[in-house]
Amino acid sequence: MADVLLVIQHCNPISRYTIPSKTYEYLLLDRHILGLTYHNPELDDLLHRHGHRAVPVNDVERISAEIERIYDDWVSGRLVAPKQESLPTADTAAAELAEFVDSLPKVPR
Repeated sequence: MADVLLVIQHCNPISRYTIPSKTYEYLLLDRHILGLTYHNPELDDLLHRHGHRAVPVNDVERISAEIERIYDDWVSGRLVAPKQESLPTADTAAAELAEFVDSLPKVPR
């Protein structure tokens, strides 16, 4: 079983606006995540908010340094996977969206 899960984004413009679906699957597991991201502050923020790490996919030096930090944390016993708070399910996300739409001002037709 892996101690660290890896999320890798492609180095192309569309990656700035997408989050790999694997990210959400990994967030539900009790494992640490290292994200190699491409100009995507939303994905970086998502990982950091949940106690994970993100570095630019095209920055070999930072990737190497982060892997060394993870290894050092693992060797010393400090690599503890963050406990995940419950993430929204499709049903709860749909309910929140419906509630938001219902709260919008009604426009006369």
